[in-house]
Amino acid sequence: MPKTSVLIVDDEAINRLLLNEYIVDAGYDPVHAECGTQALENLYKEPDRFSAVLLDRMMPDMDGLSVLKEMKSNTALHDIPVIMQTAKAMKSEIQEGLECGSYYYLTKPFDRKTLLTVLKAAVDQFRAHELLISELNDTTNSFSLLQSGMFECTTLEEARNLSKLLAICCPEPNKTVTGLSELIINAVEHGNLGITYDEKTILLRDDVLYEEINKRLSLDAYKDKRVTIEYQRSDSNISFLITDMGMGFDYKNFMEKDLSDILDSHGRGIAMAKLLSFSNIEYFGCGNQVKATINI
Repeated sequence: MPKTSVLIVDDEAINRLLLNEYIVDAGYDPVHAECGTQALENLYKEPDRFSAVLLDRMMPDMDGLSVLKEMKSNTALHDIPVIMQTAKAMKSEIQEGLECGSYYYLTKPFDRKTLLTVLKAAVDQFRAHELLISELNDTTNSFSLLQSGMFECTTLEEARNLSKLLAICCPEPNKTVTGLSELIINAVEHGNLGITYDEKTILLRDDVLYEEINKRLSLDAYKDKRVTIEYQRSDSNISFLITDMGMGFDYKNFMEKDLSDILDSHGRGIAMAKLLSFSNIEYFGCGNQVKATINI
């Protein structure tokens, strides 16, 4: 199986060599670009090769933000996750990167473990997205006629399968499936299984998240909990009402990506779903129910 390729974009040779060492040791295949123009040449030449881009913000010929904007405007490059690296951690710059589509951020100097944790999160997110799109394209479109329905799921696999099935009901399934998957998986992980933000940070750091999820799914306290998804279609919109059996959470902090934890390896799903997949997302009550709407 070929190694996962990561594009390193930095105008300073010493930084490229350091990143190269970290990435090779972690089992990735690094490709170097000395400037923004060269980075785009590599991306346009082999758009299907890269699973993430480590992008320096400050470069002389074409800065990282310009590269990011170009990637997000191109269909073939749009979904590749960009990890913006910069020596400056000003909130205005980070916000600008977020608005242009960079949901992963590293401020220099960063340590090896932080880099690899964020890189793994970005690559895993990209792989999950690509798998969903691939499987979605192989699924029958007969569900596009569905007007309403009630569905349930318990496990992450069921959540992903249900996301693919229901995305077919929407005008742009490829856009919908990722956001819908994020919301349903969030209901399973954080809602029904009670995995907190801080717990997930540690579980991802130690690469044992899925072991913990499977462990909790087997316990009496969690095994009978369900996530329900109510689907409704009208002449003007499509809505998904997702309800879990958990205690809820402070959803307001996750509707917009909080700059205070932008360096964390997770916590972007709701904000990304709101920005990329739905016309509107609204949480109710304690946060164990969310309605995602697509205007048609």
